[in-house]
Amino acid sequence: MRRTKAEAEQTREAVLAAAIDVFLERGVTRATLEQIASAAGVTRGAVYWHFRDKQEIFAALERRANMPNEAFGDRLTARLAAQTDLDPLRELADAIREGLQAFETHPERSRILSILWLRCEYSEDMLPVVTRQREADLA
Repeated sequence: MRRTKAEAEQTREAVLAAAIDVFLERGVTRATLEQIASAAGVTRGAVYWHFRDKQEIFAALERRANMPNEAFGDRLTARLAAQTDLDPLRELADAIREGLQAFETHPERSRILSILWLRCEYSEDMLPVVTRQREADLA
């Protein structure tokens, strides 16, 4: 059966949503692709169609959680380039407010960050994602 691009994207989103639930419940290391597929209501083959392995799913979630940070960084860079007389305290307050608002506009973000901070065992296979997250935290 041939699937449309929209259906394939729906499946991908279902896998990511299920991965959030499974990672929160079991932790990243103990979660399996079989559990993620079952929670998404798809086959393991469907998971593999979209993601090479569990680490690729994890990386996709990590990128999604950091998208608001990247967008904010782009906006701040544009403001700094356009104006030289910015008030540093006001900019800091705006940054904090935008960061908190990102949790409201991206509700799954807090769940993904909970996985990154609380349910991710720092094993060698997760090193690229953990390194990216640390670099993002320092930026």
